[in-house]
Amino acid sequence: MKSCKKSMFTRSIIMSKSWRDKANKLIAEDCMAAYLKANTRKNGKRYKRHHPYSVSELADRLITCLDNQDQVAAEAEAKRIFLDLAVYGRA
Repeated sequence: MKSCKKSMFTRSIIMSKSWRDKANKLIAEDCMAAYLKANTRKNGKRYKRHHPYSVSELADRLITCLDNQDQVAAEAEAKRIFLDLAVYGRA
């Protein structure tokens, strides 16, 4: 989501929380950015009625990691996504 604000994913957050907390935070930020992009007019006001929006690929991959039964593989995949996000700014 290039037009939305950059995520508040900072180094202090990376070091202090578990991978599940980080994943939930990123999912929430990403979905909120998609919601605001779809439901905000050009002048900054929100629409009266809800406009549908889609969840990004990043959030979808993290949701899949949280739902995975194999915890070791899920944690490794989530940490790979976090590393790609921290280094390259994308996942």
